[in-house]
Amino acid sequence: MEDKFSFIVNGKTIVTTEDVNLLDFLRDDLGLISVKDGCKEGACGTCTILVDGKAMKSCIFTTKKVAGKEKKKDLHMLSQSVELFNVDSVFQEW
Repeated sequence: MEDKFSFIVNGKTIVTTEDVNLLDFLRDDLGLISVKDGCKEGACGTCTILVDGKAMKSCIFTTKKVAGKEKKKDLHMLSQSVELFNVDSVFQEW
């Protein structure tokens, strides 16, 4: 019997039988290209997502490891709702 891994991604329940790299699954299978692939070894953090409210690097986890968890939003999407600091204003003061 095949194991099934289920987790919630942006409000949708996802079920898979594949135990694969989470970053690859999010990008390739779910089409979430806003999750970036930087180093593939957990060093750079460009693949950081929120899982159960905690930041984690998706490149070092598998779909099996996050079964039963909730991936709410990736940080790229989260930044759209956060007021970002305007760097231009700092340079104008110089």
